[in-house]
Amino acid sequence: MQQTPLFDLEAANATKVPELIWSKSRREAFEQCLRRYYYTYYGSHSRHALGDPDKPTLRQLKGITGLVLRAGELLHLALRRTLESRRDGRPVSLDSTLTWVRERYLSDVAAATASARLEPVKGSSAIEDSPDGDEDDSPADENGTNAGPRFVEFVYGHPDAAAKANTQLERLERSLTAFFTDPRFARYLQAVGPDSLIEARMRIDLQGASLSGKLDFAFWDGDQFNLADWKIGSVGGAEEDLQLLVYAYLAAEKLGLEPTQIRASRVHLSEGVVVEQAVDLQQLRRARARVQQDLERMDALHRYGLRSQAEVFTPRAEPKICASCAFQKICPQQ
Repeated sequence: MQQTPLFDLEAANATKVPELIWSKSRREAFEQCLRRYYYTYYGSHSRHALGDPDKPTLRQLKGITGLVLRAGELLHLALRRTLESRRDGRPVSLDSTLTWVRERYLSDVAAATASARLEPVKGSSAIEDSPDGDEDDSPADENGTNAGPRFVEFVYGHPDAAAKANTQLERLERSLTAFFTDPRFARYLQAVGPDSLIEARMRIDLQGASLSGKLDFAFWDGDQFNLADWKIGSVGGAEEDLQLLVYAYLAAEKLGLEPTQIRASRVHLSEGVVVEQAVDLQQLRRARARVQQDLERMDALHRYGLRSQAEVFTPRAEPKICASCAFQKICPQQ
């Protein structure tokens, strides 16, 4: 079968974007707050913005995460562990998985509570930068261990930090219980096999830049290639649709698939909902165009970031966004 070209590269009026990699987390940072984007991808980066006098502090603060993010990380780690164990013929039980997750989450919260004040994070000066400066994709090791955990809710004294920690643990446990017991999710455990892709990282060149993403779970069902993106939160909208379409585009380009072969789903475990995303040639072309637009906007600021010109990146100054930001200590907006 001859693959339909998703984008006419020769006809495109492409803008070369050197040293940039599009990822979900990078796009989110760019859209939420440009100053946070600068701090994350330039100011705290070991090879970028070398003239930034606040780099040691920024690298320390970058190690701070959030309770919602940590719960999401542990969900993905637990599901990877569950799927890999089943694939390898040594399935794990729901009880053992809940115990595994609960111990790690409660240990993190206890450590964060005990050190709930701003001070250097152990090991923060040795943060390793990925090529695009994005460590958000894998802050914990494969065993779910996050050395020296710090949560923004405790570091900055949110009055509801303890209650929020309990809420996220309940949501995490509810999501895992649903994955093991809800008939709507049974097909994912049943589909695990030698050809399954579990947290598969994919990356393609994109006219001078790169597009990077991680497929949570993918499997074949006859001639149909199924993508599943795990979610711990409630059903979202257009941004989540874009993320899933970008992953479908990555799979189509990397694996040589026709759009009609791809079935993509957002699996909201805590809500018991599976949202199917339509995949066709037009949708994938739109997703690719959105990625290119993002990269062009990022490129417009790229040289300023490399030169440590933080003032070019205007803070968002929106209370809800600021409250979840690890860089509150140093941001001029605070």
